[in-house]
Amino acid sequence: MDNIEMRTLQETSRVVEKLADFAGSVILQLMQKQGYVEKQGIRALLEHIRRGGTTLTSVVSDQRAEAFKELLKKEHIPYVEIEHVDPKTKERSVFFVYRDCDRTGVKEVVKQFEISLDQACHEVDVDTFLAMMDKKPCAAVYGLTRAEVYAFREAAKEYHLDYCMVADGSGYAVVGSDKGALEKVICDMCYNLSGERGKAYERALQEYFQSQDSFVERMKPEAGRVKYIVSGKHPQNFLTVDDQGITAHSIGTRQERGADGTMKDVVYDVRHVTYPGFDREKLKTLALELQSPVILSQEEFPLVTGLSRTKEAVLSADFVEQYGAFKKQMESRRADLTRVPKRKPLYAREDVIGYSNIPIDVLQKLIAMDLPQVYIDGSDVAYPKEMEDVMRAFWEQELYSGLSQEEKERERERYESGGTIQDRSKQNRVDREDMIQECGNPIQNREENAALEYMLSIEAVERSVLRAGGVQPELLNEVQKEAMERMGKKEIREQTMSREMAKLLQDQMRDRRIQQEIER
Repeated sequence: MDNIEMRTLQETSRVVEKLADFAGSVILQLMQKQGYVEKQGIRALLEHIRRGGTTLTSVVSDQRAEAFKELLKKEHIPYVEIEHVDPKTKERSVFFVYRDCDRTGVKEVVKQFEISLDQACHEVDVDTFLAMMDKKPCAAVYGLTRAEVYAFREAAKEYHLDYCMVADGSGYAVVGSDKGALEKVICDMCYNLSGERGKAYERALQEYFQSQDSFVERMKPEAGRVKYIVSGKHPQNFLTVDDQGITAHSIGTRQERGADGTMKDVVYDVRHVTYPGFDREKLKTLALELQSPVILSQEEFPLVTGLSRTKEAVLSADFVEQYGAFKKQMESRRADLTRVPKRKPLYAREDVIGYSNIPIDVLQKLIAMDLPQVYIDGSDVAYPKEMEDVMRAFWEQELYSGLSQEEKERERERYESGGTIQDRSKQNRVDREDMIQECGNPIQNREENAALEYMLSIEAVERSVLRAGGVQPELLNEVQKEAMERMGKKEIREQTMSREMAKLLQDQMRDRRIQQEIER
């Protein structure tokens, strides 16, 4: 997954860095109020403060404090540990106070700590991977294309795997913490890129790469010129890029008293934050936060005439009059930057329709129609929404013929199901309960439409067959065969992570970056 799309942890599982700057006296006050736990680093912190340094803190839940403490010790970061009890919630937590000069080291500790909490897949940098896996067995796969890198990231979300992505001579390589999990991700990656949907997915990725490269190229700073990225949905929010950096703007109003003593609304740049330099990743992150970002020239953006010396947007005199028409115009503009495309599955729950408890004579007629996109399991029927017109005509004839509109609606409630029995009519539930009492629950209190659930599981089953291996090629469908061919070209090598290997990977990454800069 993309840097700007990395998954965030739940707030209760995170380390929260406090922005307050603790002076020495404040540390002593906290120690007196909350209870000083141990003397780890107190001399180092006080000496740092005497020399004019400052301190920062991170707070961790009481249950997680020991794990965080061990990581700080491992990185040789001095700290003061202070217990705290919230007076309202009574929740216990621990403050770790450390020197501001150790901020970089603590960031690495926080990264490792969060990885240990979240059992999902993580992409980390080489240094972090080395810290996690030093002298431990790992596995690597080489020669991935740029599209395969993104398909790998998407597939990896389903697994518990820590990995780093680096460049190699023929493209990209992935080094993973677990060979078994890495093999499964590679299998899913190959399957997801195979068949018609796989080809469409790969085309979408290629278009995404082109749009990303074009976006960055078009936004490169030019001396004496201001470039704009405007939200297509909320054009009062925009970014400016000039030769000094990137600035985020948000236009709002405030009330001011005029010369005649009356209060009036004044439009102004409520928030303008500048990020010095031209950081490509930061630019893309800020742009995607705008919703439907569109690149505009000064001539195309009539709401703003330029920037002040402090980078505040200078608004046009007729901003209010222009805004409505400009916003409507922006609605038809295509975004110049989008998020990473996702592969469209064979069937998604929102794209399928289910009917349950269909009479046997109606099922027989439906089976006789031999519709390949219609799935039948027992008395359950499911089909994609694209078949809705055909199936509506069939139901009208076989289930609702001769009924009034009110009766049709009642019967439709009886049969239609979005996968749960709760969607059925009250009378149907009563009938079902009577049947359970008389027959001893012959349908096992089932709440799912079996045909619908089967449709949703088709691709998962096909992937599991590939992961299991040992299946004769003639028993596979065309998508599976193509995926198997792809998998055969991906050799997974077992190795041991070490400082020497990390250096080799870092050198390869540096070489690749140089090559990319030359290409750019």
